[in-house]
Parts: sequence; C-alpha cells; structure tokens
Amino acid sequence: MIFAVIPTVRRTVFNVIENLFEQSLSPSRVVVVDNSLSLGDEIKRTFKQVDVITPAENIGSAGGYAVGMSKCLDYPDCRYIFTSDDDVLYERDAIKELYKGIQELKNAGAVRCSWIGYDGETKQVRTSVWTGVLISRDVVEVIGLPKRELFLYGDDVEYFLRMSKNNFNLYIVKQARYLKRRRDYRTQKGFYSSPSRLYYAFRNEIYIGMNYDKSMILKSFGYFLKNVVFMDLKSIKASLEGIKDGLIGKLGKNQKYLDFY
Repeated sequence: MIFAVIPTVRRTVFNVIENLFEQSLSPSRVVVVDNSLSLGDEIKRTFKQVDVITPAENIGSAGGYAVGMSKCLDYPDCRYIFTSDDDVLYERDAIKELYKGIQELKNAGAVRCSWIGYDGETKQVRTSVWTGVLISRDVVEVIGLPKRELFLYGDDVEYFLRMSKNNFNLYIVKQARYLKRRRDYRTQKGFYSSPSRLYYAFRNEIYIGMNYDKSMILKSFGYFLKNVVFMDLKSIKASLEGIKDGLIGKLGKNQKYLDFY
C-alpha cells in the first residue's frame, strides 16, 4: 500500500488531500503534520483516512517529513511513502506512473514527478525536492528518516544523497507530473527574501557539501559573493552565520532565525 505525507504550516491543505484521494492510484492513508497547530480537528472531521500529527512546536520541513514518515512505518502494510509539499497538485495518473516506475526501473529506491513543461526523458537523477516523490519502505528502513536537525531547506537533498550513498537509485519519471509548483520565497534577484531563510539555506548547503559533495561549498560561497551587494546588513549577517554554522556542523533550530515572512 501507498501512504502519503504532507507537512504544512498555516495552509488548509484540503485541496491537496482531495487531489491525492482522486488519483487513479490513490494513497491508502495520508499523514498530515500540522506545524501551525490549528488544522487538526477540521481535517479529521473532513477526511476519515487522514492522520493528523500536531507537534508541540514548528519542527520545519525536515521534522515534518521525519515525523510523518515515521508514522507511516507504524502501519505494517505501508510499502511506499509519497511525499508532497502542502501547495502542490498532481495530474490524475501521477502516483500510478510513479508506482509503475519504481517497479520497473533498475534498483529504484525512489522516483520523483516531473512537471508540466518538462521536456526530458525518464532518467536517473542525483537528488530531488520533496514534491511528488514515491519512496520505498526498504529505503527508509535502511537509511533512516530525514535529518530533523536541518529544520528547513536541504533536508530533501541530504536525504536523497544519503540514499544514493547506500546504493539506491533515484529517477525522474516523465509521465508523472505535478501541476502547481511550490511557492517561491526568493526575490526577483534570485536569493531568499528573509534573513532566516538565507541562514538555513546557506548553513544546510554548506553542511551537506562538507559531508557529501565539496563542490557545493564553493557554489555557496560563490552565490553569497555574487549576491552580497543586493543584501541588507541583516541578510549579510544571517548568511555569514549560516556559512559558519554549516562549516562547524552546528545544526538544529536557531532561535534567532525563525521569522520567515
């Protein structure tokens, strides 16, 4: 059986849940991790096949996927976990095409959706966002859960690099598509609009680079130097602190950087 996980904060996610249950191959259950601590009762009244988890505080995307996936594993009949952001809808056959792909593609540990306008073929890829990914239970049992300490940004990249390191392949499936992309919190100049988002983005990319791919470190430094002239002092300070904490491996939720909007 397929279960789905949707972390959310301050969104109703009703249309996302409905979209998943309307799939030609729909999940048996959906697990919603409600970081805004406000939607649980309403969701449970509306959908019988939904579990709602309300953490005591905002645990970010990393914590949301970790807690949600752990809940899926509590069900012995869960064989695959479909991960979704809280504002993305999918074509009706998206999960069906992912399921077909994970069965047929060589040593596939996970398969991800493409998107409207994708002009490539089904192929092996290095990493993925969480949007529209089907993950085998075998993967989770071998490599564990997403790294909660990353809190926000990069937890998906780290997870799939870790998966690859353990000899599971990741593929993008051409025929499985999502319709709506995640909200973009970047400015027109291409960098994140709040100091908090910059802090976690730089910190986590540097940390992942230190542990998986050193080229990511140079990329982060280059990105900072390229955009520093467009940043205010708060953004510069947050970026530099993120780079420093990434280099020394200081993770977790930083209380100074929790204002994302």
